[in-house]
Amino acid sequence: MKLSFYEVYIKAYLQNRIDPTAQMVGRIPDQRDSEGSFRTGEQIIREIRKEMLDKIGKDNNIIEIDVLKNDGKLKK
Repeated sequence: MKLSFYEVYIKAYLQNRIDPTAQMVGRIPDQRDSEGSFRTGEQIIREIRKEMLDKIGKDNNIIEIDVLKNDGKLKK
């Protein structure tokens, strides 16, 4: 069964709320920060994920609130 664009959007939207950094895994190389401390790509992604999840948790102006109220189920 082929998904509609709306269903694909809802799936991507809900996945992004769960793990907003999923698309970054494996793409950020290990590096040194501005203070010279060595950090792995995983450490950087964890920090970014925490910041993004905090921001998502504080966002009270969600356009897709109906999606969250219906647990991602489509209205028919």
